[in-house]
Amino acid sequence: MRVVLSTYDSRGGVEPLVGLAARLREPGAEVTFCAPPDDPQRFARAGVPPVAVGDSPRALLTGAAPASAGGVPARAARLVAEQFAKLPALVEGADPLLACGILPAVTAARSVAERHGVRYGYAALQPTSLPSPCQPPIARPAPPLDPAVTDNRLLRDRAARDAEALFAAAPGAERARHGLPPVAGVRDYGLTDPPWLATDPLLGPWPEGSGPDVPGIGAVAAGPDELPAALRVACEPQTAAHAAAVRYPDGAGVAAQLLVEELRP
Repeated sequence: MRVVLSTYDSRGGVEPLVGLAARLREPGAEVTFCAPPDDPQRFARAGVPPVAVGDSPRALLTGAAPASAGGVPARAARLVAEQFAKLPALVEGADPLLACGILPAVTAARSVAERHGVRYGYAALQPTSLPSPCQPPIARPAPPLDPAVTDNRLLRDRAARDAEALFAAAPGAERARHGLPPVAGVRDYGLTDPPWLATDPLLGPWPEGSGPDVPGIGAVAAGPDELPAALRVACEPQTAAHAAAVRYPDGAGVAAQLLVEELRP
């Protein structure tokens, strides 16, 4: 069994797939990983050497990388083109291509999977990334959400239109260049329907003594001014002790087991 994992995100969007890769290798699956160039040693610990794509998210977030001409759309276009160049060799003979991360990355990943006849899945690592009437979309610096609009459905529709304006051109051009038809909307295409893999409650029951009734671990910062205090709380010894005492399900292990069972002949 060959599984290709593809992501482009900061550490929070990469680390869960590293855990999944390690669990998939335990029953003997061959895992190939396509990820940003940051911290290759974390992949080495999991025994999965990565194929690097895109600029360093850490450098972009910390300002270490200079601002590029064309801004976000230009960076997205480079990332999409690089994925179209590198992913085909990785998906050759693969069973599924499982992707997560920012929208241009998953749209490109699904396009490559479509072109090569490989099954594709999207992993949502947080519910806020999923279209839902129960919550607003993720707030982005530009274009900002209208504070006067409180209907989550309207906000989600606006977010889909914004995504189309920012990110549709690059994957659309690459798809046309590789003989693929246009897609109706990049958000729904990349996220699939329904994209519940990593957020499905059926991944496993909560063990006794842990679950929604257990206090959260760490601290919440509502804005930049609250971040220093939140970091102090997160680094306190009692926070680490609390985290060690709370046992949550082995999400990576359960997800790997379900994926292996799904792909078993």
